[in-house]
Amino acid sequence: MKPYSPLHINAKHVFEEIKKENIEELRVFRQTATREAAEITQSIKQLKSNLDAKSLSEIREYVALCERLNTPKDAGSEKAPHQPARN
Repeated sequence: MKPYSPLHINAKHVFEEIKKENIEELRVFRQTATREAAEITQSIKQLKSNLDAKSLSEIREYVALCERLNTPKDAGSEKAPHQPARN
């Protein structure tokens, strides 16, 4: 078996350093994503607690109306917008 060359030992050291940096970046990303998800969840809970049944009903009606208005466009049956005549 050949002994490791100085180049191989240096490459392994560089790899280990990069690996440590990447692991740390992943930890920070995970912590940030977890914290932001918790904040969003809290905001949604607060929003839901502030809505009463009447408000929810009105929002559902509004969403249904928006969906009905978008249906012709989504189906491709909407006419092309008017384009000015070229001289």
